Amino acid sequence: MRFIICAFIAAFSFIVSTTSVSAQDSTVIKIAMLYPFDSGVGRVFHSWAKAVGFRTNGAVQLDFDSNSGDEGSLIDRMKDGSLDGALLTSSGLGKVSQPIQRFEIPGNGGGIVISSKSLAKLSKEQRAVLVETANVAAKNLTRALPH
Repeated sequence: MRFIICAFIAAFSFIVSTTSVSAQDSTVIKIAMLYPFDSGVGRVFHSWAKAVGFRTNGAVQLDFDSNSGDEGSLIDRMKDGSLDGALLTSSGLGKVSQPIQRFEIPGNGGGIVISSKSLAKLSKEQRAVLVETANVAAKNLTRALPH
């Protein structure tokens, strides 16, 4: 377990060490997950949020909602706009009908999804930071998710 946590920290340290995007008005991206904050998944999401906040000088903030129902309710909340994204299984991904950006979890079939409408609120540089860090987070989730 210590190795996994060290690997997460090393991966995000690398991302954070690169040039950050200049700050603009702060935008909050709300993402839900069905795991507690103190789980391996919660720690990966916390590291992801820190990397995004640092790299955008606080212009983009990730706000995570934990243990908020089931995948169906998360998808419904994305449709009504109360959520910008979610961590979904492969079956949940198949039920999403709106335009999304998907960050696949290797070998799992699931992934992190963020609505295209929410991504459109960000500048080109902010989107690039979010996409880069989301891809790293998705890869790190491979080890953090229960098997």
